Amino acid sequence: MLLRGDHFSTDVNSSDPYKILGVSKKADAKEIKAAYFKAAKKYHPDMNPNDPTAKAKFQKVAYAFEILSDEKSRRRYDSTGRTDAGDTSSSYGARDRHQYQQPNRDAEEIFQSVWDDVNIVKEAW
Repeated sequence: MLLRGDHFSTDVNSSDPYKILGVSKKADAKEIKAAYFKAAKKYHPDMNPNDPTAKAKFQKVAYAFEILSDEKSRRRYDSTGRTDAGDTSSSYGARDRHQYQQPNRDAEEIFQSVWDDVNIVKEAW
């Protein structure tokens, strides 16, 4: 679990959702949520008003969280390295794992849903 003061390293230039959030492949749901919150807070456009890339980074963090917080999407990514099922009718479409995608939900909506989890916010702050 990442707590206040812990070393926290994300790689928003990566296409790997684990590296984007800075978690291991063994991370549980609580660790993923806490890492997402820290990364989302770090890259939130309101926290970086002079960074024109902040919104894209924030969306990329949200996309990584969407993949890792959904068991089906996470299993698919772990087994194939892809974020889709190769089905162009899926919400992700037939996307290559090396191509950054927008989250299915609004990045602010995802952030708010995690913000509402007071325990995660306390631990990650």
